Amino acid sequence: MKRLTKTLLLPLSLSLAMGAAALAKEPGARGQGPQHAGPMGAMFAELNLSQQQKQDIQQLFAQAREDRDIYRGDMLEQREDMQILLTQQSWNADLALQLLAGKQSQMEQSMWQKAQVQQQVWQILDDDQRETWLNTTPGKDARPMDKHREKLQEKLALSDQQLAQWQNLQAQAEADRILHHEVRKAFHEQEMALIAANNLTEESWNALMSEYREQFQQMALDRTKQHYQFYQLLDEEQRSKLKEMRHKGQKDV
Repeated sequence: MKRLTKTLLLPLSLSLAMGAAALAKEPGARGQGPQHAGPMGAMFAELNLSQQQKQDIQQLFAQAREDRDIYRGDMLEQREDMQILLTQQSWNADLALQLLAGKQSQMEQSMWQKAQVQQQVWQILDDDQRETWLNTTPGKDARPMDKHREKLQEKLALSDQQLAQWQNLQAQAEADRILHHEVRKAFHEQEMALIAANNLTEESWNALMSEYREQFQQMALDRTKQHYQFYQLLDEEQRSKLKEMRHKGQKDV
């Protein structure tokens, strides 16, 4: 299954909750068992799961995917809303915050659902597997960025001047990604601590989210501005091509 992350105009809320999408992805699309269910699934490969555990976790993933599909229509509508921002003549932070505020609730609901799935997985594991999970540090965003950039460069036929400007934007984006990764890592560790202590409830999770909500909102704003700046580099023909790539990505979900 191709991912929407192959386009720049992806739902920003999912980028902040990428683990939720990974867990919700139906296992077996690229193999058998939860080890093929994305970044989180790859981590499960280290747990030496029994066949019964694999089947149980696979059922959890399948249900999570069904839950995610409920929001698909809203996600597509939100992408269209973001197009309004991209076509502004100058960066409009107020409009960006307004659009992102509409996504915040859905993003948090997706993250809460992911946490519940992780809690259910925790109950399936034995003590050794739980210790392995706790000692596994989540990796950085597992995205084939180099190939993605090469594809964009080829499809959009970027000029030398555009490439130079894009490289400057990428340098800042990479610095932001490092900072964003540290925030997500800290949130993940505290979330796992709640799960390990059997203290994960909607109330305790909401309290944790309240500590990170402002940072997550700023992360989304940073990414939105990066998308806007890239869009401004393009001419009308390139923008049309990018829009075609986005719609193709939506069909490939």
